[in-house]
Amino acid sequence: MSDFRKLATNFSFLICGEVISKVFTFAAFAFLARTFGPEKFGYLEFVLALMIFATLISDFGANPLGSREVAKSPAEIGEIVTSIIVMRAVLAIVTYCLLVGFMQIFFSDKSQLKNLILLYGLSLFFIPFFLQFVFQGIEKMKWVAICSVIRQMVFAVGVFVIVSTVKELWVVACVEIAAVFSVALYCVYTLVFHVRATGFKTDAKRLWNTFRDALPIGLSDITWALMWYFATILLGLLTAGKEVGWFSAAHRPVMTLHTFVWLYFCNLLPTISRSANEQKDVLNNLMRYSMSFMSWGTIFLGAVVLTMAEPLMVLVFGDKFRESARVIKILIWMIPLSSLGCHYRYILIGYGQQKYEFIAQAVAAVVSVIMGFILIPIYAEKGAAIALITAISIYCVLVYIFVKIYIRHIPFLPYVSKPILVGAGMVALFFAINTYKSWIAVCASIIFYIFLMMILQPEIRKIPAMIISREG
Repeated sequence: MSDFRKLATNFSFLICGEVISKVFTFAAFAFLARTFGPEKFGYLEFVLALMIFATLISDFGANPLGSREVAKSPAEIGEIVTSIIVMRAVLAIVTYCLLVGFMQIFFSDKSQLKNLILLYGLSLFFIPFFLQFVFQGIEKMKWVAICSVIRQMVFAVGVFVIVSTVKELWVVACVEIAAVFSVALYCVYTLVFHVRATGFKTDAKRLWNTFRDALPIGLSDITWALMWYFATILLGLLTAGKEVGWFSAAHRPVMTLHTFVWLYFCNLLPTISRSANEQKDVLNNLMRYSMSFMSWGTIFLGAVVLTMAEPLMVLVFGDKFRESARVIKILIWMIPLSSLGCHYRYILIGYGQQKYEFIAQAVAAVVSVIMGFILIPIYAEKGAAIALITAISIYCVLVYIFVKIYIRHIPFLPYVSKPILVGAGMVALFFAINTYKSWIAVCASIIFYIFLMMILQPEIRKIPAMIISREG
């Protein structure tokens, strides 16, 4: 019971830190979108998508690897930290050189983008000192949460105070550098004065072993980024800035919501892993409850956004981003699809079949790239959204097939069919009433969905408690 309480406490710290961080981040980027408009905001989001890849290359799987190694060998924290810092520092130098080369090839005549890439790239040199993996390894999740809050709070305050006065894109990069520096400073301070780590040393053999062990994790992270962010980069290369701005204004809230889906499944993974040693009914029952819970919730979210996309986007980002409504109507369905796919993804991981999850992710990344090249030149931001939906759909199909072949058949139609039908009814009801009164249509359609959910799935009220129970 004490272990379970510790798990619940740590998860509470993480979720609270993530919620606070996302509020700061979302507010800051909504302000930036309103300040710069679609074209300049598109430039910013293009560089940020590029920095996702740069950061993943610089980290290269060191965070989860370091967390695992610290948990296994807490007496060797100093050596583990030194090896990871050195590896990250070398990779940061290599990555920055790649950014400079990329900039010279594609943006030699665009000084604004060149300066933004060069400035943002400097933030890579603080990544080696991101030591959250140490805090995760010793189960001090409150320090991990504090790191997240510090970064986004410094960024948000900098945006509201400085960018509101000096309305230039390069200032945003400077604010980001200040934010990552603040996190690095906090990490080093906590490591030295609270963890009290010693023995900071390494050698060539340990460095090579660290890189070798991080390699598959790093490659998996890069394939994930290809699936989720390549469309933004390709859109920026093939179209004007405003199309990237419209797309990113829809993509950012979807990625924010996806973070909470990811946190849910991270918390569910231990229960799935324990079910590997139980009878098959244990996993089947867990999936029945979890799929029902997530399907009703995520399809409701999709239906709400589908019916209210335009007023929501205008409310958050301003009237210049009205075009983003067409994009988020497509992208929002990545949340239900991702939720469904994550059930099978974490079954594969929990049952030791993660290589098949990597295959599925790699195939989906290739599909995303190919579909992007086909659709973006024709349909611009809508083509990018369709490419993403296609990729995540392929991923769902593949992880479902792999679970069926290598573990057992876990059906999903019985648990998603009712929410889909009720969600379709909700959307139809909204548009039928919307002709007369919008607010009545919103209220009536939401009540319709919730009422039928309680009728058709009465046990939905018990599911959250069952998901987090020790018995699984």
